[in-house]
Amino acid sequence: RVGRSGRGTVFAAGDRGYYDVGQLLRTHMPKRITGTYLKELWNIPAEHALYRCDGSWYHQLTSFPGALCDAEGYVIFSTEREFRDCPLLQIKKDVHCTGGIQQITGYVRCDSQIANDINMPPELRRTLQHISRIIRNTAISSGLKLTYDHLCQLCGTKLTFLGRQYSEAHHIKPLGMPHNGSDTRDNLLCVCANCHVLLDYAAVPIQLDALKHLRHQVSAANVEYHNSLHRKALSALAIT
Repeated sequence: RVGRSGRGTVFAAGDRGYYDVGQLLRTHMPKRITGTYLKELWNIPAEHALYRCDGSWYHQLTSFPGALCDAEGYVIFSTEREFRDCPLLQIKKDVHCTGGIQQITGYVRCDSQIANDINMPPELRRTLQHISRIIRNTAISSGLKLTYDHLCQLCGTKLTFLGRQYSEAHHIKPLGMPHNGSDTRDNLLCVCANCHVLLDYAAVPIQLDALKHLRHQVSAANVEYHNSLHRKALSALAIT
């Protein structure tokens, strides 16, 4: 439950009693994502790297090879001439890239991998399907994963395999009908695959004061919505 004191302080109720939401956020300050951090994380072969979550605006690169990074990957410029001749960059005092750097030739995607079917049997049948999907803003979820360095906010696990880190973004209030949750940062948690399944099935509640990590603002209303789904799931289980 969420309430407000006479002084305007926002409080929320958890298993450990009431706590000051503002104080909780102040004591879990976000890790500042920088080009230097991503250069080391992604092993970018550059002298200078700059970061912008959506890849649309940067300061000037001052050393080369130089890299511009967004939340999902980067693009390398071997020389200053290559950088300044890029037709998709508007370079003045600052650097602007309308639509983001992912459209630049040579963009390297680091946050996702494409799974390929190997040796698919030729006798498999195929059928044409029309699917309606919600287009998600992947830059938001990718940026959140970087904020937590792929640590699960629920259990604290970090999954690493084949030299890369892996985590998933869970929408606290689900997208689409009938929930109509928003694809925004305050409606997301960075979680491992196991906790993601538990949350998707409302098998566990979300308790902000019990999270292993909290470095961004989370919508208390969306948390309560998820917890109402959890209570309904428990009630249905008791009936059966």
